[in-house]
Amino acid sequence: VVFVSNRDGSQKLFHYDISTGDAAQPLTESCFDNYEPSVNNRKVAFTSERTGTKDVFVCNLEETVDCCADAVNISNHPTNDSAPSLSTCKVAYVSDRVGNEEILVYDLCEGGCRK
Repeated sequence: VVFVSNRDGSQKLFHYDISTGDAAQPLTESCFDNYEPSVNNRKVAFTSERTGTKDVFVCNLEETVDCCADAVNISNHPTNDSAPSLSTCKVAYVSDRVGNEEILVYDLCEGGCRK
């Protein structure tokens, strides 16, 4: 289970392994807000404000030390991109880059974006 908590002042992602019952471990350590996680078996997509606007990042779930440090910015645009929904090879997210909100899809397997 991946969830968001602001227990230390900024919104961070945490991973709780139900199978072990161990304490939740932070996935992100940055001082920027990270939220709206979407998870598949191997990856997590999330919204982060570390670029100055909202962008969508993806990282491997196994990298639990600081997923945010190795995350890839898949939206990479100066307008707001948020609300990711992750499937096996694709991430759908909301973008306002053309002046109104549209859903864009990024293909993780082929590395491209489309409406």
